[in-house]
Amino acid sequence: MIVDRLILHHTYQGATAFDVSQNHNHGTLEDVTLGGGAAHFSGGPGRVRVPASATLASMRAVRTTVRFNWQPTGPVRRYNLIEGYLSFALVINPDASVEGTILDRGGTWGGAQSAPGLVTAGQWHEATFVHDGISACRVDLDGVPVAEAFDILGPAQGVQAAYGLAIGHWPDPDDRYSFIGDIDDIRVWMDRPEAVKDYAETCCCDHGELIDQAFTDVRAKGFHALAYRNAAEALYDLGSKVFGQMASGTEADRVHALDLARQFALSVKRGDRAGLMSALDTAGHLVQSKVPAAELAADGNALVAALHPTLLGPVVESALKGGANATPAHLEKLMERLGIDQWAKGFCFDWVTPPPGGKDTGRGKPQQHPDNGTDPTTDHGAGDPPPSWGATPGQYDDGDNSGGDPNADGPGQDRQPGQHDDRSPA
Repeated sequence: MIVDRLILHHTYQGATAFDVSQNHNHGTLEDVTLGGGAAHFSGGPGRVRVPASATLASMRAVRTTVRFNWQPTGPVRRYNLIEGYLSFALVINPDASVEGTILDRGGTWGGAQSAPGLVTAGQWHEATFVHDGISACRVDLDGVPVAEAFDILGPAQGVQAAYGLAIGHWPDPDDRYSFIGDIDDIRVWMDRPEAVKDYAETCCCDHGELIDQAFTDVRAKGFHALAYRNAAEALYDLGSKVFGQMASGTEADRVHALDLARQFALSVKRGDRAGLMSALDTAGHLVQSKVPAAELAADGNALVAALHPTLLGPVVESALKGGANATPAHLEKLMERLGIDQWAKGFCFDWVTPPPGGKDTGRGKPQQHPDNGTDPTTDHGAGDPPPSWGATPGQYDDGDNSGGDPNADGPGQDRQPGQHDDRSPA
């Protein structure tokens, strides 16, 4: 995923913890003082608290950067830089290592931890933690990668109520992991699912009448928006899970999975049916080699159940029956009868279906499909960081443009203490 939508940026230049990203994720100062462009933390209850918000709650992938000067005193313990309630954390451990974690798909905290002794007290550092929302995470210190993991299955959970996000402390009301020292800049990015739209082929604009007719037909047959929304969520979640399983293990596993993803994306971009089938076949064998059969069957059944109320339901069920019901000719006729072929033509995907006679004539990319030479798995240049680690800070800011007074008070929202969850992200 592309993790470059800036959703929180505190600089502590004014009199309040104002979010200059224009996403209104302002903080409330609790036993924290500001001065000289930094927030000063002295331990105890000191924190900057940011209430849960729509942007913070909708993360699937996360990247955060904290610039800090650590000045520990007293017993050796953990010091939090930032933590989102039931979401993610970036911390300094008792051995002066730096660690980033997420609450993963299975409800377990996991991540990557550096070697001990890398964080020097009384010295300014910048720590970055990123999880790509799929399976990989990395920690950088002062611009140098110091820890990686490739088997932390995402997506990351969004920041939850009732405690939101805490800077220099953990989110819960009791005093734990309080930071001591200064923090002068803190940023949080999330994924940009809408980046996929950057690759919507322009030829679709030429087939507006086909798309309109397809919508008319599906409404006439009974259109239930919630069913299609659920099916889309199921497809997205299963795709993320399967890719995470393919990529988990080692860096080599991740590179192999990314290569397959690029092959798949390039095939779609170019209208290359043979390349698409090859990528799907290789991915299928890889998944079968890494995922227990019982889990594959359960995931398949869940997907079929999600697709059942949609136009794709009869096609999937016919394919699963096997025999004459699963032949390409039968499925193609079924798709024509359901009107699915109109959707494929409207969105320039008719090249995916086998040509007449079942022989691939190498139709390739339709002329309407542009190819700007960019890697379709990222909307940046070939030399830019891969999508899992995000773009150059500040390249994107999808926040609203309502602005605001950077010296105004933060939102300061009262909260009722909830059920205490004695968890630890480390």
